[in-house]
Amino acid sequence: MKSEYRSFQELRTYFSNDIIISMNLEDTLKLFEVLGYLLINEDTVTEKYKASDIEYSQTLLIKDILDLLIKNNLCELSRIDSDFYIQINQEFYALRNLLSISETITKSQINRFYRIDSSYSTYLQKFSKKVSKEQLLKQLDKQNELGEKAEKYVIELEGNRFNFSREIRHIALEDNNAGYDIMSFLDDRSDEYDKFIEVKCYSEYANRFFISRNEITQSKKLGKNYFLYLVDSKFDSPPIIIQNPYNIIFNNSAIVYDVENISYNISHVMEQLNK
Repeated sequence: MKSEYRSFQELRTYFSNDIIISMNLEDTLKLFEVLGYLLINEDTVTEKYKASDIEYSQTLLIKDILDLLIKNNLCELSRIDSDFYIQINQEFYALRNLLSISETITKSQINRFYRIDSSYSTYLQKFSKKVSKEQLLKQLDKQNELGEKAEKYVIELEGNRFNFSREIRHIALEDNNAGYDIMSFLDDRSDEYDKFIEVKCYSEYANRFFISRNEITQSKKLGKNYFLYLVDSKFDSPPIIIQNPYNIIFNNSAIVYDVENISYNISHVMEQLNK
């Protein structure tokens, strides 16, 4: 690819005998383009690619990927003593898997964090402030504790709607990948669970909520049976309740959000709800 421009079809044909490369070719080209490894010729009828003159190796590729993740806030990086740990946002699982396959990162005992190979420690020092393991675990525990408290708060509210005569299920404790936290009932006529609630806790200092692609998918699938409860971390006011958030928020171009992190500003949401 350094010698001349090639079309996507030419590259696919060239790698047709390698099913792994063929299957990942489109995403790989996009990644190489973002990293500056490819030149794109858009003057032709068919878009063509050519390798840039940048010299790179696996080590340089890994550094560029880590650089991409860190500088665009697509991960959380922490240093404990001389070791570095990374938590990569869920929607970038492909890059996480790539780093795992190359043995750049390995699973650690810290939930959701991967330990980065020590050969990259010197390179990473410019990005991270040193924290103790106890501090990191304390921070994660505080976030989890606040989220669970918000979920229990909503369960209490839902139970109170039916004078606690019905079992409100805290599904997040059973299945963390369900795409919602609580199973409840729309009203007294419901003879089975037909209200699915995702709880998000926010504060005046962090006036945002984060949502995963799986949660967005479930909200689209369940439509009016899916509810988003936005709970103030002070627990001194009723939650903001949004039925069918896919249509009202996630599919609403008027509400600004952070694409990489799927992060919504509470104020922007409220502005649109109040219109």
